[in-house]
Amino acid sequence: MIRLTEAEIDTLDAEYSRIYPLYNVISTVVEDYEGSKGGLRAVEVWREVLDLEMRLPTAPRPDRFIASERTRLMKKFRRFMVYYKGELCRESAEDRSDEDVERSLICVLLAFGMRLASYPEGMDNPYEPIMRRIRKMALQCKDLEMVAAITNEYYDAEDEEEELGNFVPEEDVLRPHVRPRLTSEMQAIHDRLKPVFTYFADVLVYEKTVSANVAEEVFYGIWDNLLMNESILKELDKPNMPEGQVSGISLN
Repeated sequence: MIRLTEAEIDTLDAEYSRIYPLYNVISTVVEDYEGSKGGLRAVEVWREVLDLEMRLPTAPRPDRFIASERTRLMKKFRRFMVYYKGELCRESAEDRSDEDVERSLICVLLAFGMRLASYPEGMDNPYEPIMRRIRKMALQCKDLEMVAAITNEYYDAEDEEEELGNFVPEEDVLRPHVRPRLTSEMQAIHDRLKPVFTYFADVLVYEKTVSANVAEEVFYGIWDNLLMNESILKELDKPNMPEGQVSGISLN
């Protein structure tokens, strides 16, 4: 795994803090239990959580997803790499120990489980099998005291944030990553309009209005919402709009 620089960590920490309430819950815990021991930093844990969110909807077998991801992450966390004088080098001469790898893994999986658990209350959570599998993985760890400590600290931190009025929103966190299947007509419209949205995102980044990460997330969200509304997409795709009219709406 290639480590982030301190500058990258500072930038992402500020960004994640604004966007994700749950990041503020887990960040201090990760720094205390993991980052202070030379392991993952909070933003590195959260990047892995976001990556899992993007990968799950496209997994061939969602029921086996978290098991295969655990194997992948354990290999990834075994060795840290850093850039030194422009060259990629090992952070340490030796690979990380099983205990260190396990701790990094637990920080990521428990945070991912909390994200999935934010599904709207009162509705059947479709991610419960994955959450149950994560809990089972945690109980299979060699250092159960470490698992219990991080788990308790995560939930205690969530309680403290709620006391401050900072609530983790109830939401289906995977919904933005689920791409609807398009008809041939809608796919053609999609192909014509997508470069327009990409252009506006690039302009905002160039003008330093937002960071590249925020631009990507915001415009993906807008784009996904549009894909779910064929009538709006068709209006946007209409050629040769009369002067003073946009998408069928008079500006006069």
